[in-house]
Amino acid sequence: MPGTVTHLATLNTGHNCNVFHVTTIPNRPGKVVTCAADGCLHLCDVERQSSLSPTSTSPTVIISPEYETWSLRNMCFSHHFLDSNTGLLCSQKGLQLFDVRLSSQSQSSRNLLNGISEGCKCCSIFSGNKTQLNDTGVESAYVFAGGSLGDVSLYDLRFMTDDKTRVVQTYRPSCFGPDVSISISGIDISRDKRELLIS
Repeated sequence: MPGTVTHLATLNTGHNCNVFHVTTIPNRPGKVVTCAADGCLHLCDVERQSSLSPTSTSPTVIISPEYETWSLRNMCFSHHFLDSNTGLLCSQKGLQLFDVRLSSQSQSSRNLLNGISEGCKCCSIFSGNKTQLNDTGVESAYVFAGGSLGDVSLYDLRFMTDDKTRVVQTYRPSCFGPDVSISISGIDISRDKRELLIS
């Protein structure tokens, strides 16, 4: 029947706070990654949980605040994959690279946007053809990132040093006005890659 929603499965994410973002992993059917206000990034297996009781299968913890050098537990807002294994996590701590093949103890805790104190609420990856990882372990790609000030900056992750990441351009929706501080909750790039869509 048109308009009918059918419940297929219940997923135990293992989070103890609000879940903000859920994505499938590219080229890995049944695998889902979630991030939440508890500061964690989890990997879940939908097919395994569907065949067993959701409460009997625990998600894999990819990033957990207890294994990081940060002093405070901070919320994770969204995440985006660079390929089937690696991606970027947006959180109050900033922008962080993760790898689903690594344990939570082995994940990098480096903020790719050093010097950005407001955190990273959301990001969108803007890249052309796939390239090799550079010597910092990050794919050579452009990333749009937004925080709580109303601006969206385009970063070139190929030009990272210990104290800063190169900002190529900064954008601000004209409806915000120059003196308005408002959180950016979503960023997307139009299909023809000519427009930046911001919410």
